[in-house]
Amino acid sequence: MDAFKSNKLQLNIRNILFYTVCTLFCVASCVFLFFLSVTHAVALEQEIRCGIEEHTHTDSCYNGDFLTCDKTAHTHDGNCYIVLLKENDINEILTLIGDNDDHSLENVITDTMSTALTFNSNINSPNSDTNNEVPLTRDTVEELNNTISDEENLPDIVLNENINSVQMLAVGNQNQNTAQTFAVDIGGKPATSGMVANVYVYIDGAWKFIGTTDITRSGSGSNYSVHVATDGLLSLVNEALDTDYTYQSFDISASRYQSSSFTKYTLDDQSTTIATRQSNSNSSKVRYIRLVPKGTNSATSTAFNFYTVSYYYPDGSSNQKILRAGSEVTIPEGNYQWSDGRNTYTAGDTVTVNSKTTLTATPFYTVTYQYLNGTVREEVVLSGTSIRLPSGNADWQGNGNIYEAGASVVISKDTVFMEMPPYIRVNYNVAFPDVNGVTVSTKPTVAGLSVTTVSDGFAEGISAVIRNVSQQSVSGKVSNNSTGLSRVIQFRGWRIQNTDIILQPNTTLVWDELMQYATDSTINLTAIWEYNALQTASFFIRFDSVAVDTEGNITGQDSNKYTKEIFAAYVGGVDTSLGTGTLQNRYGIADTTADNSYGADQKIRALYGERTDGVWLSAFPSDEFVFSSLVQYANTGYLSVDGVPVKAEDLNDREYAIRWYVFKSQDDAWHIDGKLVKKEGLIHVYKTFAGNKELITEAKSDFYIDATDVSTGVNTVLNLSNATSYNSATDTYMWEITNVDYGELWTITEHPHLFSDPSVEFSVYSEYTVVDAHENQSITGSGTSLTVRGMTYALDEGTDEVLRAEFTNIYNKSNSIIIKKQDALTGVSIGGATFRLVQNGKPLKFSYDSQSDRYIYDEQNGTHTVLSGTANGYFEISIQNFSYDFGNIIVEEVKAPTGYSPIGNIEIGYIDDDKTIGIIGGNSQMIKYVNGILIVGNSTDSMSVTAKKLWDCPENEWQPVTLQLLANGKLVTTVIAGVQPQVVLSADNNWQHTWSNLPVYVNGVKIEWSIKETVIGTEHTKADGSFVNWLASYGIPIQSTDENGNPHVTLTVTNTTKRVMLRLTKTNMNKSLQLQGATFLLEAVDANGNVISSEIAKNATTGENGTLIFDNLKCDIRYRLTEQQSPEGYLELSEYIYFTIHESGAVTVEESYYAQASGTAYNILVRNAEAIPLPESGGIGIDMFYAFGLMLIVLSFCIYIYYLCKRRCQN
Repeated sequence: MDAFKSNKLQLNIRNILFYTVCTLFCVASCVFLFFLSVTHAVALEQEIRCGIEEHTHTDSCYNGDFLTCDKTAHTHDGNCYIVLLKENDINEILTLIGDNDDHSLENVITDTMSTALTFNSNINSPNSDTNNEVPLTRDTVEELNNTISDEENLPDIVLNENINSVQMLAVGNQNQNTAQTFAVDIGGKPATSGMVANVYVYIDGAWKFIGTTDITRSGSGSNYSVHVATDGLLSLVNEALDTDYTYQSFDISASRYQSSSFTKYTLDDQSTTIATRQSNSNSSKVRYIRLVPKGTNSATSTAFNFYTVSYYYPDGSSNQKILRAGSEVTIPEGNYQWSDGRNTYTAGDTVTVNSKTTLTATPFYTVTYQYLNGTVREEVVLSGTSIRLPSGNADWQGNGNIYEAGASVVISKDTVFMEMPPYIRVNYNVAFPDVNGVTVSTKPTVAGLSVTTVSDGFAEGISAVIRNVSQQSVSGKVSNNSTGLSRVIQFRGWRIQNTDIILQPNTTLVWDELMQYATDSTINLTAIWEYNALQTASFFIRFDSVAVDTEGNITGQDSNKYTKEIFAAYVGGVDTSLGTGTLQNRYGIADTTADNSYGADQKIRALYGERTDGVWLSAFPSDEFVFSSLVQYANTGYLSVDGVPVKAEDLNDREYAIRWYVFKSQDDAWHIDGKLVKKEGLIHVYKTFAGNKELITEAKSDFYIDATDVSTGVNTVLNLSNATSYNSATDTYMWEITNVDYGELWTITEHPHLFSDPSVEFSVYSEYTVVDAHENQSITGSGTSLTVRGMTYALDEGTDEVLRAEFTNIYNKSNSIIIKKQDALTGVSIGGATFRLVQNGKPLKFSYDSQSDRYIYDEQNGTHTVLSGTANGYFEISIQNFSYDFGNIIVEEVKAPTGYSPIGNIEIGYIDDDKTIGIIGGNSQMIKYVNGILIVGNSTDSMSVTAKKLWDCPENEWQPVTLQLLANGKLVTTVIAGVQPQVVLSADNNWQHTWSNLPVYVNGVKIEWSIKETVIGTEHTKADGSFVNWLASYGIPIQSTDENGNPHVTLTVTNTTKRVMLRLTKTNMNKSLQLQGATFLLEAVDANGNVISSEIAKNATTGENGTLIFDNLKCDIRYRLTEQQSPEGYLELSEYIYFTIHESGAVTVEESYYAQASGTAYNILVRNAEAIPLPESGGIGIDMFYAFGLMLIVLSFCIYIYYLCKRRCQN
């Protein structure tokens, strides 16, 4: 049983071994077949053809700091191969290899070159019996490429014309009667086989291989002699050393070994035997020959020695000579000084060569000085010499530069220096400070440049405009501050060195002023920066929108109830030597109560803009910016107003207003705290009763107005008992309609009283006016109904800017005349006029009843002939007992309101046989008579206003602009309906527009006309009226008269560009290399990526330092970068890069893997990934894979045979 188990176990082991061998055999076969199938695709190896031995200098190559190695440092690269795959069609190469019998790229190359050599008559003659060896030079390769291209039968291969090779291409028949020599570079690789001798010469203290020459043998058996032909040896030596030696010039020593066992031989004139009694095998081995002095007995003598003399020229070219020790060389002609490191030589000098010598040439240059008085002086100096320019007050111009008197200049070429006329240099140094504990993201430079120092020169008579800095306010973050506090570092101007004088940017200095400030023809300006904590204002918003700081109660607050700092600005005009309490008392701002912050807000906003008295702020956040900054807090539920959470989508100027309620001095900075005020939709409805008081009293009894929300149909009834306010002087009621949504339509209709007593004869005249300061809904008309769109307002403003719908009813009895004096343009009643009524040339007399505020016709006892109306411009005249039967009435305006023109006489009487009363004569455009109501309009003097656009920039920057016309600081439509409120100025209207027939007075108030620029191109004004990319300067109004003698005012606004530049740095992915040759296209695009056609596209390419500059760019414009060409060896970017430059100089790059903002202002960094190159040539071949596969097959077969034999023996 045990034997059975043992046999079974042995059987299992044998089976396992058998299957293992079979599996191994199958794997090996698959490997072999696989590589057999891909042989054609991978057989890309080719010979290295540079002819230079690879060598890397090691420590043994140096003697101290001096390189003593006689080998050239060389590492094989692509230019050591004759065919580069990247210059050829890889599919064409593979096809040629597949068609070749050996499937070898090397064979394809050899066949192609041999055939091309035969065809090329410029290199060889196909009819010649003997063709010389052809050197494999770049010119030769170019000729071969031309032949391959011209000959249709030759394979389509491109040879590498940048080949580094000194090999010889042999073609045609060789002359077999002369020993062959194969010249390579001195120090090359000697032969290791064949009937040749490697020849050595003692050069620069070492035996140097100079080439090979053929050897022959004679004899038989073990008695062979080895010979070297003298003519072949001499030919090799003379060619290598550029000599004309004969067999009498030297002897030789020879050996079968490279460095030992040399035997000295006398060189014969025909052939020299260098070995005897050699065996068959030894006689065919390579020999080594050294040149030794003639007649010496020493086989190892080094007395026949040579040295290398190298000449290096300034242009980088060089040449070498190998000379026999003790020879003399003559220094070449030329305007150079030569140096061997110890001595210097000039052209024609002789130098005895007793060592390896390197001669380096330094050129002489002529320096010419041309003085203003006509004198010319010259001197000759060596290149690299530092010369000092003549002293004095004059600068010197040379090499395209301006140099100060006495400056040192290194000479590198022939140079002419010209004395310049009186010249003043202005040197700028930004000198931006490092503030302890403050980190800035960008640092300013000289405006328009990427440098922090620059020098300008000004000749006599030229004015200088003082430069600016790229950022006047630089905001940095304070370290370890939980509220995100900033410190603003503010530019205050340029201080003249060693003085207290500070010059402001854009100041123009005439020549006399430059002379006054200059010291030794130089003005050194250093930027002055201020960064005290009390010169920074930090803006915060309180979460619950409660103004906790009021006058008399200003304290520090819990920072957890406020946002982090959302904005920072420089505070000017602060005496930083004062304590915070004193500063607060002197400059602090707060409102008297917490529920009304409008007053404080207006005062704090008024701090924006530089001034000479009091504190001021360099910048102020727009409400839009604040709203965007608060979105994050609304999303997290922090913000509320009156306990109601604020929704992020409602953060806009239709729903909320920003109120800055305190400006207070704290230890860490000035704090400006703000809150949100909820806006409410409001419509103010006014009703004015005018005319007869008895009728007015009855009319009020049931008067009401319907205010209807069109969108919902909800109606609100307005009557006298629910009026919000009442003005007894004008008998005007006001109702405030609330809960109005922005933009919704409201219809407002009044319902006048219906008089029931038929015995009372009366008339009612109804008119309305809509005044809207925001959306230009202002209109006037007659009637009892109107429609408006809702607007929203901050209720703490307390202004009269709320949308107003005004109704006026004039009530008149038939026995009275009501005169309304109004502004003819607006229909608003105005006081200050006086009238006289005349009948038949006689003034009518009236008595005045103060109770009823009316004039009563009283021909007998009346004392008033000149009538004065009420302060609001109404006259009621009772004409009871008066009849038009006695004649028409002439209404004479004795005195017009101030600023208005008199209306002239108005004649009233019967206009038909039915005794209908109306206007018979007068200015029909200015007067109206309706049922006893005489409406008399007065016009003010008319005038015109012309707005002109001026530009202080190149014409290609000019863009259409939008201007608003303002009347007393308000948009004209809030005062006068029907006037075009804004216009667009462009080249089409010659950049100007005139408003004609404008009033000098409106509603009794004189108008000061002004303009406001709101849009330049596509850029809208900021909240403070300034622009991001433009300076707007309003000129002083120019008063004149037009052709009709009427007043005319010309208003101008001048725009100057505020432009920035962008420096782009191109690097590799790890930023260790800056890359040249990247070309970019820069375009301005909109939010959807569409190109803005009005903006200019720019192209630029990175230079040697890997940078480029795009100049004349705008801030807050979205730009797109497209890489049009990548640096050599790097992948071209396939994605766009979008970015925006901000006013601060910071650059925001939209999400990009390859681009990022740099650490300095107006800088961006773009990276490129390296391209993965195809193999240029060569390869390890597939022979090893063949061998590996065959080895596996043989191994598996042997194991299988062993297994079978053992099994038979056991059986």
